Amino acid sequence: MGITVHNVCLGAWDTELYTHHPTQSNNPFPSVVLFTYSAWVNQEVYQVPRGYVVPLHFTLFVLGNLQVLGLCIFNFCVFVFAILCTLQTAENAAALMENVTASGQPLVDMKVDYWKKVKGVMVAEIALVGVCTVVLCWFAYKHIGGSVEIRRRYLAYQVLLVLLKLEIYFVVAFILVYGLIDVHYEVPEFPLTMAMIPMLFVQVGLTIWATKHENKTLAIGAVTHRFAEVAYLLSRILALHGDGVRSCTLLKNEMLLFANVAMVLALLAGANALVCFSKCRRELKLVLLDERWNGAEYRFEPIHHQARFPERLKLD
Repeated sequence: MGITVHNVCLGAWDTELYTHHPTQSNNPFPSVVLFTYSAWVNQEVYQVPRGYVVPLHFTLFVLGNLQVLGLCIFNFCVFVFAILCTLQTAENAAALMENVTASGQPLVDMKVDYWKKVKGVMVAEIALVGVCTVVLCWFAYKHIGGSVEIRRRYLAYQVLLVLLKLEIYFVVAFILVYGLIDVHYEVPEFPLTMAMIPMLFVQVGLTIWATKHENKTLAIGAVTHRFAEVAYLLSRILALHGDGVRSCTLLKNEMLLFANVAMVLALLAGANALVCFSKCRRELKLVLLDERWNGAEYRFEPIHHQARFPERLKLD
């Protein structure tokens, strides 16, 4: 199973890197770190939780295709995550070189100093992500505009969509790291933890459907489901901060980062959904379900595109 998950991580990284993440489309650093790691480790390394640290880092690093405003928040969190993973990779590399299998076989190629090879690359990666985050936020601040009237009427719904997209990333990221590293296939907690991923998408779909159709019954179900999500995340945060078995784990800081951000986003999304129900008064439903509406007039575009240019004079 370890080899399968490893291949999934590599496949997700390779598929998403150059197609979905705007700040990573020209970033060569992850490929250097990941493929150097793949050549360095032996297959037996995936029998222990430490073997998943680096592949999980880069799988989670490139997930997400978010709206512009949401990306500013997302990239800042990824910047913090990159710093944490650089520190964790250094510790993990040293630990893997010191450990062996039950039969005495090394987990890695002892002739290669992995951390020495990738240290400069990972530091450069942090710098690149930091610069991209600043540039993206500045671009959004200077060049993104839209209709003031439309933003006032549909602000609550637009913010809800952004929050839901961000929430999906951080909840899935937490579940993957927590399930593979901390729980590490323990039954029954591991399958129950992974079952939360499809339930998350059901919840998000239920929230969007209830909001667009202004269905109070579905809205109550969505809010109840979200309270259960918040309760679960809070329980995991307390467990990671406690003195139990779950508190002694690799990538603890990363788990706390994902869980805390996911819980805050879940609370904000729930509050925003309630705002949609209390403020829209069926206006949102009439617009979003109108077949003639294609959303073109609500798209954001640079302000200078709206300027009118003088027509060229024609001489008879």
